[in-house]
Amino acid sequence: EGPELIQYNDTGTQARIHFKIFEGPRIRIQSIVIDGNTFTKSRVILKEADFKIGEILTPQKLEEASVRLNKLGLFARTDIRTLEEGTNVAERTLIIGVTERDPGLLKFGVGVNNERNFTVRGFTGLGYNNLFGTARAISGRVEVKSNVAEINFPETEVTAGYLEPFIFNTRTRGRVNLTRSERVFDYEKSENITQITTSNRVDFLAERQLTPPTKLTWRTWSLESRREWERHGRCVIEGSSATDDTRCANTQQIATVGPTLDIDYRDNPFLPTKGSFTRFVVDYSTPWMGSSSGINFIRTEGNYTHYTRLGSPKWIWANSMRGGYVSNLSRQAGSGVPTSYAFLLGGIYTVRGFDLSSDSERIPRDGDGISESHPKGFEVLRGNQKLIPRDSNYYLFKTELRFPISGDHGGVIFYDRGDVKVSGFKFARSMRDSVGIGYRYNTPVGPLAMDIGFKINREPTEDLMRFHLSIGTF
Repeated sequence: EGPELIQYNDTGTQARIHFKIFEGPRIRIQSIVIDGNTFTKSRVILKEADFKIGEILTPQKLEEASVRLNKLGLFARTDIRTLEEGTNVAERTLIIGVTERDPGLLKFGVGVNNERNFTVRGFTGLGYNNLFGTARAISGRVEVKSNVAEINFPETEVTAGYLEPFIFNTRTRGRVNLTRSERVFDYEKSENITQITTSNRVDFLAERQLTPPTKLTWRTWSLESRREWERHGRCVIEGSSATDDTRCANTQQIATVGPTLDIDYRDNPFLPTKGSFTRFVVDYSTPWMGSSSGINFIRTEGNYTHYTRLGSPKWIWANSMRGGYVSNLSRQAGSGVPTSYAFLLGGIYTVRGFDLSSDSERIPRDGDGISESHPKGFEVLRGNQKLIPRDSNYYLFKTELRFPISGDHGGVIFYDRGDVKVSGFKFARSMRDSVGIGYRYNTPVGPLAMDIGFKINREPTEDLMRFHLSIGTF
C-alpha cells in the first residue's frame, strides 16, 4: 500500500508496481541436538527424523519429520527448529525437542449391539510402546462376546503382538501377531445346533510409510489353522464325531502372502469431514507355503472413499466404492476358495437392511442359484469345505448424507447397493439395495452409529427393515 510498492501516475490511471525481494540463506544442517528425551534413545529419534549432516533443510522436511515422530506414539509433543532461527547464518544447529509420554497403555471397554437380537461384548488390552527406550513394542488383547438372547456361547479372541521399529536399520517396521479365537460360525435355532470355528493364526508383517499419506504393508507370511465343530463336541465333517475332550482332529490351513497399500488424505481417521481414503489388497495362497491341499487362490480387493463438505464441516457427503475378485487356481477335484475369503455382503459395513449372519438375508443368500451341478443352490458350506469352486467378484456402493442435529449429535440419510457373482451359480437377484436413516453420536474413537435400513423390492419372505448398532462407520 505504500509508495515503495505501488506508484501511480499524475492522473491515477496507471500504476507502477515495484517488488523488493530479499533472499534468505540456503540453510544446511551443521549439527543435530536431541533435547527432552529422558528414556528414549537418541538414535531412535535420529533414525525416525531422518536428517543428515550437510543436507539442505526445507520446511517440507521439517514437517515430514515431525509427522513421523508423532506417529511413533512415544511423544506427547515434538518441536523441530534451528538454533540460529531468524538470522542470516546458513550453517545451522538443528534442535529436535520432544516430550515423552507414558509408554504403558491399558485399555478396556464394554458394549452391546443387536446382532442376533442382543449381544454383549467386552475387551481389555495392555501394551508397552517403548521397550528399553528402543521404540520396540509388545501388546496383548482379550475380547469376549456372547449372544445372550439366543446362543449364549462365549466367543473369545486373544491376540499378542510384537513390533520391531527398524528392520535392517531402516524405517521399515516389522510386526508379529499371534491370534487364537473361537467364533460362532452358524446357529440353527430350530435344532439348537451351534457350529463353532476355532482359529489359530500367526502373521508376519513388514510396513513402510512411503510418503506422509501412503503406507505399504506386506504380509510376508500368514498361516491360519481352522477347524469347525459343534457345541456338543461333534465334528462338522460328515461321517465324523468326537467327544468334548478331543473335538475335531481334522484342520484346514490357509497360508497367504501379499501387499496392502493405503493412501490416506482424510483430515481425521476417526471422524473425517473431507479428503479421501484408498486401499488396495492382494492375497495369494498356495499349498507350498503351508495351505491345505486344494487351497490355491488369488484374491484382490479395492476400496475408495471420499468425503465432501457441503459448506459447513458438519454437513458431509460421504461416498464409498468397493470391489473385488477371487479365483481358485487349483485344478484339483474338491478344491476351492475357503469361506473366510469369499465375498459375502450384509450388515452395517456393507449393505444395511440385510443380515450377514442370516442364511436367508445374506448376499448372496443360501438356496439361490440352483443349477444341475448345484441342486441345493448356493450355500455357505459347513466344516472344512471350500465355498468358491471357480471364481467370484463383487461391487459395493454406499452414499450417505451426514447432517448436524445438536452438538455432537447428528443424523444420516443413506443408500447402499451391492452385487455378488459366483461362477456356476445364476442368481435370480444378485444385486440388492437399501435406503435408510440413522443417528450418530461423535466420540473421539469414532461415531456411535444407529441405522435403520429398508430393503428395496424385498421378497415376500424377507423382513422390511433391519436395525444396526455399532461404533464406527465408513
